[in-house]
Amino acid sequence: TLTKEIGEYVSLSHQLGWNNDKKIDEYRNEVNYAKANNLNTIISIDVLSDDRKKIGNLPNEFKSNDFFDQSLRQAYKDEILKIVNEFKPNYLFLGIEVNGYFKNNPDDFENFVSLYEETYDLIKTKYPNTKISVTFFYEDVYNENQWDAINAFGNKLDVIGFTTYPGFYYNSFDKIPEDYYSDIYKYVTKKPIMFMEVGWTGDDENKQANFVNELFKYSQDLKIEGFFWTLLHDWNFGG
Repeated sequence: TLTKEIGEYVSLSHQLGWNNDKKIDEYRNEVNYAKANNLNTIISIDVLSDDRKKIGNLPNEFKSNDFFDQSLRQAYKDEILKIVNEFKPNYLFLGIEVNGYFKNNPDDFENFVSLYEETYDLIKTKYPNTKISVTFFYEDVYNENQWDAINAFGNKLDVIGFTTYPGFYYNSFDKIPEDYYSDIYKYVTKKPIMFMEVGWTGDDENKQANFVNELFKYSQDLKIEGFFWTLLHDWNFGG
């Protein structure tokens, strides 16, 4: 209810089920609820573990735990095509915070990029207007100079997706460098940007409010296609 009062889109994300229809059912329930509230949906598919060091939610049936495995690659394509064919999202993100995998598994990251490119081409053949991308955890991109993780995808990112939580690196917003977000266009092509998760961690409401006020100023030179707040309410991590 709160989402439809302040926005037009809702971002939905789940781990890939590797052809487990339970994940498709989760998307279906959420998409139907969004439609009932006149909200458009963006679908993000997480293929990594929470620490971004390995492939996530992978069944034992696969012989290896890398993106070179041909049965794994086919399962990835099959499930994503099921999702696209049923829900026909305007935006589709085929991986979340993939620069974590770039950092921890640089060789297999290349295999993921090739899988992404093949899947991108398959989707575009049938749905040329669907905007396809992955997301990157911006704090690590900026502070650890991981721009190559973005450039590895070449021209097959229709938008550039980021999650951003500056509070993980800076204890207040005035500590953030002035070029913090504008550096995106210094190191990568000037494509539209979507901030798919945005938030300031902690329970200091003044810092959270300041972050909201200042974020737009810091990103005013970018071609912003969308902002998505991570949560529209406080989250009790203990319960």
